[in-house]
Amino acid sequence: MGFDERFCYFSLTGHRKKVNLKRDPHACVAISHPFRSTAHVMIWGTMEMHDEPEWHPLWREMVTRWLGPEGKPVPRDRPLGWHQTSLGIFTPYRWRIVGLD
Repeated sequence: MGFDERFCYFSLTGHRKKVNLKRDPHACVAISHPFRSTAHVMIWGTMEMHDEPEWHPLWREMVTRWLGPEGKPVPRDRPLGWHQTSLGIFTPYRWRIVGLD
C-alpha cells in the first residue's frame, strides 16, 4: 500500500490475519512479475498493527495515494479499529530480488 525509507505500510483487515500477526509478528511479502514467473521480490520482516486514532491520518494518506482521490470508494474517514481496519507497519530485515532488471 505504501512505503518510505524505513517501512512498508499495509491496510490490514481480517480477524484471523490480525490474530496470527499479534501472536507472531513475523511476515513475508512476495511480489511476482506478471509475465515472468521466476522474477520476484521477497521481503521478510516484522509487522506492527496500529488502530489508535493518531495513526488514522497516515492510513488515510496511504489509501488515497494508492487509490487516488477519486478512486475506489473506501470509507477513509471510518476510524481504525481491531474489528475493522488496522494500519500495518512492516519493518523489513531481509530481502531477495530475482530476475528483475
